[in-house]
Amino acid sequence: MAIAAAAAADIHTKHLPWLLPAGGFVSGVTYQLIAQTSGIWQLLGGCAVGGALVIISLLSRQAMGLGDALMFIASGAFLGLYDNLFLLLISVSLSAICSLILLIVLKAKGKYSFPFMPFMLLGYICLLLLV
Repeated sequence: MAIAAAAAADIHTKHLPWLLPAGGFVSGVTYQLIAQTSGIWQLLGGCAVGGALVIISLLSRQAMGLGDALMFIASGAFLGLYDNLFLLLISVSLSAICSLILLIVLKAKGKYSFPFMPFMLLGYICLLLLV
């Protein structure tokens, strides 16, 4: 649900309220502690995927938004390492396809930007259908 809200916010404002990834992270950790569906290493590994994206975001002067990276920390708390890596792969692949279409059809320049959260939402839906 947080990914859908983040996608809507990203489309309209290209900015994510900090409460969405923070709430998603707290919810994910709480769920993992109660349900104990995966071990602590899966939880930490899933969050580490987002942590690596935070570092990339900061080093690239937010070429990928910090909010996008924080949402991967939150999704990692729910999904664990392997599913979060798969979500990242699907999301980036969908984003790359859209980028190619923009470059070819609209002759978009290199500095053209678009919200990433809708691709994360589509990636999550694909993940649900595939797993």
